[in-house]
Amino acid sequence: MLRLERNLTLAELSQKTNLSTSYLSQLERGKTIPSLSSLMEIANALGVNVRYFFEEEQRSDLAFVMRRSPPLQESGQPSPYKLSLKPSDEPSRLWVWQYSLPRGSSLRIDAEEEGEAFCFVLAGEIVLEIREEEIVLAEGDSTAFAATQSHRLTNEHSDISVVLYAYAAMRPLYKTQRASFALRKEV
Repeated sequence: MLRLERNLTLAELSQKTNLSTSYLSQLERGKTIPSLSSLMEIANALGVNVRYFFEEEQRSDLAFVMRRSPPLQESGQPSPYKLSLKPSDEPSRLWVWQYSLPRGSSLRIDAEEEGEAFCFVLAGEIVLEIREEEIVLAEGDSTAFAATQSHRLTNEHSDISVVLYAYAAMRPLYKTQRASFALRKEV
């Protein structure tokens, strides 16, 4: 299932792992039991931790901890940045980031999958644009909406705005929504 989610054929996975296509096919059909080294090769090729194959049934019981990242080094003019707040090496239904947007910057998020988006303004003020509507969100405000709509977060007034952004997908995804930053030049 994971191979298909990655849009890989058996031949492509075979090239990435140096395992034969017939062996991989037997694995997928439950006709053989893989060695640990084979599982490690497959996990690396599919971009997951090898524990993925052992904890499938218990996934909802697992807890992941992300330790605080060191602060970003200031280099004169602040620039937008994205900080993932959840491990992203495995398929997931929930993705969480912290975005920091200096004044004049915006973040465009192109929706791709069904699900829900959630924004919570930790500091500053942002303008959320969905379709033709603009919603001003100040520190402490939050909003939730269908993630099937492309949207933009813009900091027009604050020196820096910090937003907690979460995306909950309907099914586990390996890839996340596409997001791009833009800086507006002050005249």
